[in-house]
Amino acid sequence: MVQQCQDILRALKNNLQIAQNQQKLYVDQQRIERTFEIGDMVYLRLQPFRQSTLKKSGAEKLKPRFYGSFKVIRRVGVVVYESKLPTSSKVHNVFHVSRLKKALGHNVVVSSDLPPLDEEGQLVLIPEEIIDFRERSMRTIKEYLVK
Repeated sequence: MVQQCQDILRALKNNLQIAQNQQKLYVDQQRIERTFEIGDMVYLRLQPFRQSTLKKSGAEKLKPRFYGSFKVIRRVGVVVYESKLPTSSKVHNVFHVSRLKKALGHNVVVSSDLPPLDEEGQLVLIPEEIIDFRERSMRTIKEYLVK
């Protein structure tokens, strides 16, 4: 009975190893090796952080996918880099390489145009003026066209 249990355990470990190898093979096909040098300019992809740091409103497909460009300060780990963000930014400045895209070209202009965030991580919107106003008759909903 002990021998039978050991055979079952050995078969389970073998099947688990085969499944892990197949998953690793699939993941490695999708992986792109990226490395950055200290001082390189990179764009930041902030999509996954929208739930907590950027307000979700409007058409997602029309929003910018990358922000920047920002300078790489140091390499934190094998696939993690720290970049120099503006002091007003509430986004953590350490990113995985999958969130970075190298800024190509010699005339890369550094911009600090990360969206402003409040204490709760919501996007701060400051309207310039109210252009138009209408009231819908169905439920007396007021709508404003804001610049």
